[in-house]
Amino acid sequence: MEGKKFNKRKLLNLVIFLVLGAVLLAAVPRWLTALPGVKESATGKVAPSGELAFFHVRKLAAPEFQGRAPGSRGADYAARYIASQLRRSGCRPAGEAGTFFQSLRIPCFTLLKRGLRWKPVVREEEFLLSDNVLAAIGPAEGGSVPQTVIISAHYDHLGAYGPGYFPGANDNASGVAVLLEAARVLTAEEEALPFPVIFAAWTGEEEGMYGSRHFASRFSPERIKAVINLDSLGTGSPVSFLVWTKDRKNRLLPIVEEAAREVGVAVDVRVLSSSSGYNSDHWAFAEDGIPAVTILSPDWLEKNHTFEDIPERIVPSKLENGVRLVVKMVEKLAERER
Repeated sequence: MEGKKFNKRKLLNLVIFLVLGAVLLAAVPRWLTALPGVKESATGKVAPSGELAFFHVRKLAAPEFQGRAPGSRGADYAARYIASQLRRSGCRPAGEAGTFFQSLRIPCFTLLKRGLRWKPVVREEEFLLSDNVLAAIGPAEGGSVPQTVIISAHYDHLGAYGPGYFPGANDNASGVAVLLEAARVLTAEEEALPFPVIFAAWTGEEEGMYGSRHFASRFSPERIKAVINLDSLGTGSPVSFLVWTKDRKNRLLPIVEEAAREVGVAVDVRVLSSSSGYNSDHWAFAEDGIPAVTILSPDWLEKNHTFEDIPERIVPSKLENGVRLVVKMVEKLAERER
């Protein structure tokens, strides 16, 4: 009799444990447990998903990534998350030794508050290792393969400070999110691409574009057709984008403007000189004469480099429009190649 009571008690405890586990699992936000579903396009192509892009923003801005400072454990987690998503989309590795990673040295930095924003101050005497994340689709490079199109975004941010950390949701989890979603969409069109496409997530942008400059110094300019860089584009009006270019003669500008009209968004082109107070990773290529642009939000500077750059400020429909714009630009470049 005592044995039966004991078994019943064990069974009851097990049932209670399973019920509590189910309740706790149901209470966990869906974005922490699984990628959101995506809808099929009526045209047979993969449809961009603002919800899926927003999932990536929330993931990269989460506490476990601790602001993604180069060389930190959080940045390492972020690089591996990005690589896993590119692999999941069907991209092939384009980094060193058959991996998705390209390692480089980046100087350490301290943080200094200037006005409302925090700035990294580089310490040139101290260095650490960090990784660019590189993946590719389309024809393999070599021989008579046409020039490569690069779609890029930096994933690094300012890291942690005191008891808190800088989420970097707009700067630049938003750009990485659009890159990842563009990779998913374009991989489905891979057979129709007449050129290789490299998806590059840079490290070290905040300290001085170290990641993009490292890549550019090892990739011949003659092999690059165009660079579409994405930076801080997830806030503000869903249909308004800013475009930075080194000069008005940039051969990529007509492509940007034509693609924008076709997807129903507005682009405001701004010419930035080398003396500009702001810049982004397109510059590492533009200074070598490569057609390159950075796509941003017109209000990209709002909450930039503050603790308030959080996912709640991001507009999922704007991320989706950003993906549409990038994909349409690649399709326009492909049309001119054929």
